[in-house]
Parts: sequence; structure tokens; C-alpha cells
Amino acid sequence: FPYSFLVKTPLSQLATFTLAGGAAVVAWSQQRGGKWPRIKADLYRLTPLLALFGVYWVVSIQTHLNIGHRHILPTYPVLFIAAGLLWRAGGSRLLATLAVFLVLGNAVESATVRPSYLAYFNPLAGGPANGWRHLVDSSLDWGQDLPRLATWLRQEAKPGERVYVSYAGSDDFRYEGIRAQELASVYNFNQPREWYELEPGLYCLSATALQNVYSGWRGPWTLGKERSMLAYRSMLAEAPPPQTAAERKVRADRLFNLDQLRFVRLCNYLRIRQPDAMVGYSFLIYRLSGAEVHAAAYGTMNEFAAIMDQAIRAKAKTP
Repeated sequence: FPYSFLVKTPLSQLATFTLAGGAAVVAWSQQRGGKWPRIKADLYRLTPLLALFGVYWVVSIQTHLNIGHRHILPTYPVLFIAAGLLWRAGGSRLLATLAVFLVLGNAVESATVRPSYLAYFNPLAGGPANGWRHLVDSSLDWGQDLPRLATWLRQEAKPGERVYVSYAGSDDFRYEGIRAQELASVYNFNQPREWYELEPGLYCLSATALQNVYSGWRGPWTLGKERSMLAYRSMLAEAPPPQTAAERKVRADRLFNLDQLRFVRLCNYLRIRQPDAMVGYSFLIYRLSGAEVHAAAYGTMNEFAAIMDQAIRAKAKTP
């Protein structure tokens, strides 16, 4: 949560909170007749707000429910009230002037990210275009850009180009008119999943799916995962057609794990490769060639290492 606060709070607000705290310290230090009585009196008046702020932050940091910046939003009003120190009767004109500019700066920051407010990340995190590298789920990607993805595909997809979608929201992309093959999404709406081979085309991944947040196989690609993927492929290729419900369930579980493993392997490559486009900062679009798909999803470990190295070199050359 402290990290989330640092990268999701607009710089103008961070500057405002810092300046207000500094103004309070300066005012206390300049108090005649002893500063401690003034400090105690001010803190006493602020006790309800300080209690809310302190208790909420302590509980937030200790809890395991840390899946979104939204969980610490109730602490912001306390900071906004404290920021009122910058504009008060008898206060410094310089601080009041700075407060005006900071308010205008906050409006500008808001306008630049409109309408993708959920995807806002400040320049300390590289801006909203790099937000997916820091936080996902409800801090960035709650499925809000699916209609915009449909519009983008209508405008940018080439005739006959295959489209793959991995979507972490609770909607169904088919309702938006998107004709695509579903990749390993978080929700599959109880639709039957059959095995299919990946081909060249447009790969549209929501940020939460790209980071494999809800996958049991998430994390760096390891030799152990490679062996598991090969084992599942071998078992499915050698097993006879299922005859009973139990056999069909075993096959479905193996297909699910193989699908997840293949997707995690592909995502390890895509997280390094620069996307060809972004939609609303929550969908990353990759136009992959046949060679890329083969090396990233099916190739040997040497082929996978080679394409990863190529992506790293290309990223290093990117300004």
C-alpha cells in the first residue's frame, strides 16, 4: 500500500501534502512562548483525523487484502483537510499562491489521463503507459476497456487476421462484437475449452492477464515448468479418447494446465517485448509473426532463450 500510494497519487497532490507538512513544522518552530503547547493544541484538534489515518493505515498494511489502491482511498480526505494549512486566514501569501498552482497542476494531470482515470500512474512510475509493470487488478485493469478494444480492432485489424484475446474482466468479449479466440482468461463463463494451436496474428492481453496474477503457474519461466508443459503434452498425445466422465475430467484438467503453462511461457516473452499498441492503458496489443509464436510458445529452450535475448536487446535500444 505505501508503494501504491507513491505511484498512484498525482505528483501535485504529493507536493501539496509535503508542503503542508513542512508549513506546519515551520509554523510550530516559529511559535513564540514555547512551541510545545501549540503543537499539543493542534494535535488535540486533529486527534479524530489522526486516529482515522493511523488506524486505517496500520490495519491496511497488516491485512492480506492488498489487491488494489482503492482500499486506501478513505485516507485521502484526511490529507486533503491537512492540505488546508496552505490556505488559511493569516497564512503566508506565498503558500496560498503555491496552493493555487498545485490545484491547477492536479487538474492538468487529471485532464491528461481522461477518461482512463483508473489507469493513472504518476511520472515516478513512468506514467500510465507503464502502470502495468507496477500494479494491475483494480489498480489498473478492471475490464473497463473492452468496448474500446472492440473499436480498436474494427479500425486496426487487417482483413483475415487472427485475433486472440486474454481478458481479466467479468464481461464476455463476444458481447462487444469481438470475434476472437480466447486465450487463458480468468473467467471463461463455463464455456467448453478445446485445445487449439496458436498462430500468427493480433494478441490482445489485458494487463492482469499478462502478469498472470491469477494463474497457478505464474512467475518466471523455469526448467521445472518447461518439463511440466512437455509432460502434459505427452500425456494428452498418448492417452486414448476418454470414455467415462472421470476420464473426461482428467483430460480437461490436463488441457487446462497445458493451456495455462503455454500462456505463462508466452507472457514471459511478451512482458519484455514492446507492445505494438495499447488500448486505454489496460490492454496491450502484440502483432506476432509465426516465428515469434513458435519460439515463445512451442520452441525448444534454446529457441525460447534466443527470442528472449532478442527482445531484451530490442528493449535496450528503445529510447
